[in-house]
Amino acid sequence: SAYYITLIDKRYSKEEVLNLLKNKWKIPNDIIQKGYELQLNSDEFPIKYKGKLDLDE
Repeated sequence: SAYYITLIDKRYSKEEVLNLLKNKWKIPNDIIQKGYELQLNSDEFPIKYKGKLDLDE
């Protein structure tokens, strides 16, 4: 999920990415949140998405 989160607002909208992760791949919010934190804190991801995910909506 971390890789796709980095693509928000770069290649895909936040809605498209979250729809893929939550509805198609059935990834729970807590795992998506961990992916978000991973891409923010890891040097493995040169591109970062720093916006809010709004997972509770």
